[in-house]
Amino acid sequence: MSRVRPQLQRHRLTLAVAVAVNIVLLAAYLWSRGGQTITVRIEARGDEFAAIVDGRERARLTATTADAGGPIVSLRQSDTVELPSLPDPSGVRRVRVTDLSSGEILFAWDAGDPVPADALVESVLGRAIDLSGREWRDYAVEVTYANPLAGGITVRSGGAVNAPGVTFGFNRLTNQTFGFLNYTNASGASQNIGFENEFDRTEGVRALVAMALRAYPLALLLIAACAVIAAASAFVPLPDVRRAIGFDAQAYAWYAAGAFALAAFVLASFVMSRYGQRMPHIVDETSYIFQAKLLASGHVYTTPPAIPEAFTFWSEPFIIDVGGRWASFYPFGHPVMLAIGARVGAIWIIPPLVGAGCAVLLFVIAKRVYGLHTALLAPLLLVTSPFFLMQASSFMSHNTAALYLLAAIASILASKRNVVTWAFVAGLAFGLLFNTRPLTAVALVPAFVLLLGQPLLHIAQRPAAITRIAGFIAGGLLMLGAYYAYSQATTGNFGGFGGGYDASGELGAAIGFGGSAHSVSQGLENMQLQLAAFVLVMNGWPAFVGLLLVLVPFMTGTRDPFDWFLLVASVSVMAVWIIFKASGLAYGPRYWYEIMPLLLLLSARGAVRCVEVGANFAAALLPHVDRRQPGVLLGHLAVGALVVVLCALSLNGWLLGRDPSWRAYATPATAKEVRFYMDDRLIRAVDAVDPHDALVLVRDCGDYYGCYQSVFWLNDPNLKGDIVYANDLGPRNAELFALYPCRDIYFATYDPPTVEASGKTPCP
Repeated sequence: MSRVRPQLQRHRLTLAVAVAVNIVLLAAYLWSRGGQTITVRIEARGDEFAAIVDGRERARLTATTADAGGPIVSLRQSDTVELPSLPDPSGVRRVRVTDLSSGEILFAWDAGDPVPADALVESVLGRAIDLSGREWRDYAVEVTYANPLAGGITVRSGGAVNAPGVTFGFNRLTNQTFGFLNYTNASGASQNIGFENEFDRTEGVRALVAMALRAYPLALLLIAACAVIAAASAFVPLPDVRRAIGFDAQAYAWYAAGAFALAAFVLASFVMSRYGQRMPHIVDETSYIFQAKLLASGHVYTTPPAIPEAFTFWSEPFIIDVGGRWASFYPFGHPVMLAIGARVGAIWIIPPLVGAGCAVLLFVIAKRVYGLHTALLAPLLLVTSPFFLMQASSFMSHNTAALYLLAAIASILASKRNVVTWAFVAGLAFGLLFNTRPLTAVALVPAFVLLLGQPLLHIAQRPAAITRIAGFIAGGLLMLGAYYAYSQATTGNFGGFGGGYDASGELGAAIGFGGSAHSVSQGLENMQLQLAAFVLVMNGWPAFVGLLLVLVPFMTGTRDPFDWFLLVASVSVMAVWIIFKASGLAYGPRYWYEIMPLLLLLSARGAVRCVEVGANFAAALLPHVDRRQPGVLLGHLAVGALVVVLCALSLNGWLLGRDPSWRAYATPATAKEVRFYMDDRLIRAVDAVDPHDALVLVRDCGDYYGCYQSVFWLNDPNLKGDIVYANDLGPRNAELFALYPCRDIYFATYDPPTVEASGKTPCP
C-alpha cells in the first residue's frame, strides 16, 4: 500500500474528477432507467369523449357511436422493436377500464400477465386487446405506454374489431398525434381532430438521458478490462517490435491520412453513383443545385419564369421570387462549394471530395491534440460511419458545414507561427459555417469562446491568445458581412437573422416556442427521435454499444480542455434544435451531423484513454510495472482490434446491406435506401430518346411532387438550355409553346417512365 500511495498522489486531481463525474453519471443512469412512460386516458360518457394525455386534457368532442361496446387497445410494438436505440422496456405496460359512474374497475391488465384468450385478436395494427363485445357504455380506458412510437385506442366499437367507433391514435415519428379519427359527428359526417404531441417533459428528459447513458455499465467493464490487460502485460514481457524493425510510425502518419481521404472519397463516390444515382432526392438538394448553377454562371439570382406554375416542383417554394429576383432562399456557403463542381460539369463529385477533406482535417486535429493513436482511429470511425456515407453521398449542406467547422478548429490549433493569419482563416471558416447552417454556428459560439479564451488563463500565452481572438473575430465579421450582402443581393434587403430564410417565410414559422406552433415538450420529442437515430447511424454499431467510447474520457476524469470543448460543442448543437419545429430526419438526424466528427474524435480519444487509464491502474497496483514497456501494446492492440471489428461489421451491415438490424424513419438502414422519394427512371427514359433543342413536359403525378422534381434540377437556371423540363399545364401549354418557339415537344410520365414526341412548338 505504501508503494501504491505515491501513484495515487500523482493522479489525485484526476481521480477526484473521475469520482465526481461517475457519481453524477451513476445517479443519472439509475434515475433514467426505464425511459419514458406515457399515459393516455380516453373517457366515453354519453356522446361526449375526451382525451387526457399525461394528465392534461388534449381534446374533447361530441360524436355518434354505438350505444355500448368496450375499448380496443393496440399492442403494436413493431416500431419500437425496429428502433432498438430507444430505452427498454417498450410497448403497452398497463391497461385499466373503469366505470365512470361507480368507479368500478371493469378490466385490468399489466405487462407480463396473460391476455384473456377471448380478448386477444389481430387487428389492422397488429395484436390488440379487444373488449368491444362488452356491454359497457360510460367508461374510461387508461393505457400506460413505455417508450412507444405509436399507439391506438378505440372506444364504443359496437362489438366488432373493425366496426366504427371513436379512435384515438398517436405517432411520435411525425410528432403529430392523429387525435380522434374517423368518428361520426352530430351531423352524421365523418370527421378527424388532430393535434400535436404534448407529453410530460420530465419523462421526455428521462428518455434522453437513458439513451445517452445506456452503455455506461459497459464502459466501466471496458475500462476494467484494459486495466487487467495492462496488469497482465507485466507478467508477459514482449519485445519492442517497433524498435527491432526500426519502424517509425510518425514518419508514415501522412500516408495514413492520405489513405483515409482516399477511402472516404471512394466509399462516398460509390454510394453516390451506385445508389444515389448522382442526383438530388429531396427538395433541399434541388434548391442547392439550382443555386450552385447560378453561382457557377457568375450570378446570384435570375429572372423568374413568366409562367411560375410550369416550373413549380414542391408545394412550398424552395426557390423564391422576391421582387423579380429568383434564387434559392438558402445562404451561399454550401452552393458556392457545389458551384465548383457545376463549373466543371461534375457537381456530383463535390460531396465525396468534401467528405475526404473532413477525414484529413479530423486526422490533423486528432494528431495535434491527442497524438498518433487517436489520429489513426478518428478518421477510421468517420469513413466507416453510415451517417458520414449517407451525407457525403448527398447534396445536402451538412457535409460542407462539417468541413467548415473542422477547418475552423484545425486553423485555431495550427502552428504558433503566423498566429494572425491562421486565426483569420479560422474566422473565415467559422463564418462560412454560419453562411451554411446559421443556427448551428450560433449554437457553437459558447464552445469557441471556451476554445479561444482558455489560453487567456495563462499569462505567458495571453498575448498570442488576444491576437488569435482578434484575427478570428475579423475573419468572422467579414463573413457576417458577406451573409447580409448576399441576402441583399438575392432579396433586395439585408434582412434579419434569417436572410433569405426570412424572405421565404420558412424560418419564422419553424423556430421558437409559443402558442400551438411549437413547445418544449414537442422539442424534446424531436430530440428523442434524433438521438435514437443518431446512436444507430453514428457508428453503425449495435444499439447497446451506443455512446460508450464518448463517455470514457469523462468517466476517467479527463482534465484536457479540448475534451470539454468537444463535449460543450456537441451538446450545444444538439440542444439548440429543440427550438425547431421539425425533427429534420432525412438522411438520418441531419441537424446534428456537423458535430458527429467531434463525437467520433471523442470516441477515438475514449478508446485510447481506456488503455492509458488501464496502464495507470496497473502501475498503481503493481508499482514495478513500467507503463511505457512494450507489453502495454497489448491494450492498444486489443482495443484497436475491437474498434476495427465493429467498423467492419458496420460496413458489412450498412454499405453491403447484409442483415440490417434496425429501421428508422427517413434514415436509410442500408446504402440502397439512400435512393428514397425519387429516382432517375425519367432521366434514363429521356436519355434513351436523346432529344435536343426540346421542351419536355412532365405530366402531373397528383400529390406526389417527385415526378417533376426528378428532372427540374437538370434545367439551366435561366431555363434556356438545350432541354427545358417543365410541368404539363394542359390547356395552358400554348403559353409555354410561345415562350419556347421552334422546339421539339415531348410529353413524359414518371411512373411508368415514358417519353412521347409530339411535334414542334410554333415558330415565329
